[in-house]
Amino acid sequence: MPSSDPKPRERSLLERQFRLEWLGLGLAALILGGYLGWVLYTDHQRIGIEERARLLGQSIVLERNLGGQLLAVARSLTSVRDDLPLLNRQSNGKLLVAQRLRALTDAMPGVRTAVIVDAEGTLTASNREQLVGQNFREREIYTLARQGKDPAALYVSQPYKTVLGVYAVTVAKVMLDGGGEFAGAVAATLEPEYFKTLLNSVLYAPDMRASVIHGEGKVAFRVPDPQGIVGTDLAARRGAFFIEHMKSGRDATVVEGIVASTGEVRLSVFRTVRPVGLQMDKALVAVVSREIDALYSPWRKRSYEQGGLFGMLLLASAAGLLFYQRRKRAFERVVLALEDEQIRADAQVREHDARYRAVIESSSDGFWVADNEGRIRDRAPSFIVPSP
Repeated sequence: MPSSDPKPRERSLLERQFRLEWLGLGLAALILGGYLGWVLYTDHQRIGIEERARLLGQSIVLERNLGGQLLAVARSLTSVRDDLPLLNRQSNGKLLVAQRLRALTDAMPGVRTAVIVDAEGTLTASNREQLVGQNFREREIYTLARQGKDPAALYVSQPYKTVLGVYAVTVAKVMLDGGGEFAGAVAATLEPEYFKTLLNSVLYAPDMRASVIHGEGKVAFRVPDPQGIVGTDLAARRGAFFIEHMKSGRDATVVEGIVASTGEVRLSVFRTVRPVGLQMDKALVAVVSREIDALYSPWRKRSYEQGGLFGMLLLASAAGLLFYQRRKRAFERVVLALEDEQIRADAQVREHDARYRAVIESSSDGFWVADNEGRIRDRAPSFIVPSP
């Protein structure tokens, strides 16, 4: 048979109430934690999307400036080449040609050196007189121009180390004779400092890097360059993002992952520089990137702070609920103790009454109990109440 004692049922109800309270706290923590996680996740996604858009914008800035510079250099070289026959016919033709080349380099901060080489690779004119007479036959730019023989093309050499120990790129326009044969080239060496200044202009965070890569994979310029990547051939690095970008054929590629040349985890944007109206034998590629750890550092800090606050709130709530339940258990024990005491007192009264009744009913003597007003409250069975 089920117990008629109400105390086990009360304790069971109390424990059930406590379990429901803990379940409610867990559900509230789950909802709040889920919301906090969703907010942090969407914030992480927003940062990634915004940073990609910003890097794409900076790559466009680089592409337009580099493209505009290359287009201006190409037009200047074409102008010198087209004017060269007229200048050479003058009695002071060599002087005029040298002055024209100096005017070109003075007017264009992106050009360091301008030269003219003949069909045999001998340098016949330059803005730097000390270079005149040297032979450029072994230079890549001479080989490219001689083999290409396309007067409409701008030939772009791979980056090479100059006598000053810096990497530079040379571009050239081909000269043909009356028979369409190779007659030499007009070439310009791009100023490394100018391009470094240009690259620096798009940096807005300490962890950013900006680079210019030759179409065949060699890094021409990079700022800053703490790892000394300038001059590295990325085409020889397996898994290089540069290779993926060139294979894609797209104007711009956004990639995130480990950079093959440095081992860093970066978000990078590659953009091919090939100006409209300019035929280049090899394109240049502008790259802007950010380090992932640094990019998400503020987000991680906010995550730790909000996670810590959530944990503290959860611990405080759990501690508060535990304290409340312990107090309630203690209160219930006091109430039950009082109830037990009352039950025992009631039992004693009933026992006393029973004994009293037994004495009265078993007595042969007659007696009665009256109150202050003379009313009989109790009597022995043998007592005969007198008539009034």
